[in-house]
Amino acid sequence: MLERILKANENIKPINIFDHDFLYTAYADDTTFFIKDKNSVIELLNVFDNFSEVSGLKPNKTKCEIAGIGSLKGVNVALCGLKSVNLNYETIKILGCHFSYNKKIQQENNFRKHVTNIENVLNAWRMRHLTLEGKINVFKSLAISKIIHLALVTPIFNDIVDYLSKLQKKFIWKNKNPKIKHDTLCKNYEQGGLKSVNIFSKIVSLQCSWVQKLFDKIFHEWKVIPLYLFELYLGKNFKFHSNLLIRSSLLQKFPSYYQEIFKNWCKYLSSSVSVTSTIMSQFLWYNSYILIDKKSFIFSGMSNSSMKTFIPGQKFYFFAKICEKIQTRSLFCLLV
Repeated sequence: MLERILKANENIKPINIFDHDFLYTAYADDTTFFIKDKNSVIELLNVFDNFSEVSGLKPNKTKCEIAGIGSLKGVNVALCGLKSVNLNYETIKILGCHFSYNKKIQQENNFRKHVTNIENVLNAWRMRHLTLEGKINVFKSLAISKIIHLALVTPIFNDIVDYLSKLQKKFIWKNKNPKIKHDTLCKNYEQGGLKSVNIFSKIVSLQCSWVQKLFDKIFHEWKVIPLYLFELYLGKNFKFHSNLLIRSSLLQKFPSYYQEIFKNWCKYLSSSVSVTSTIMSQFLWYNSYILIDKKSFIFSGMSNSSMKTFIPGQKFYFFAKICEKIQTRSLFCLLV
């Protein structure tokens, strides 16, 4: 009911991004508002006061924070007892994740505390006489699980991943040299492994799973910005296909988290092109096997057709073949 009242109040102006009005996000007892100006903030608080008189429900202002974003970042805009946060030097916490314009501070607040908690958990279990399989299960269920949510919504520095990997090996082997390669431990039981977790691969898979959520048929407001940016910079019919290759000049146009997803997808989800059926199913655009001057390409005037390498009956025909003389394992494309 409160949300309906807020949406109906014309004096509360949302932030408009890419022709979409963002007013609030809410989950459980955590709500974040995106307000255009100071008068809207005052009106929002007045609505809370009026609603409280009727319902008896009140926001806990000691936990409420306000921060300027965009052109107002760093501006102190404390109102009605709300704590003002300068996002140039501080972070604001939303659903367990810290956000800031200062990426170093954001990473520190997001992961250092969790790394400390992981160390404490492992120390508590270290004195117990666990089997190798038991220690692997403890690490998966009680340690690495603490950063799963963060890995889905924010980039992770390599030094954090490396440190967690060292903690994992020290815990499993009691600070001694490993007796079994970690890659072997990560395999299934029938392959001689114990289903341990490769932390780096886990994070990569979590980030790539974000792509599946983005392109499902369920609408969520968080999809508006990435979908708009993908269409703006990569074309209307852009696809995350199996041999994706995005130029670095294009990657730099995206926020750091999107850049990391693109890099991981391009590097780890590529598939070999060796048989005719695979060649004929390739996408022309942004393909690591179809290059011009050793760079992936797109013809903006034709990209809206979502053409693949060979489409019978169309005005244009594309012939693809393995071209060893030009570049190893690359596809040579002819337009006639």
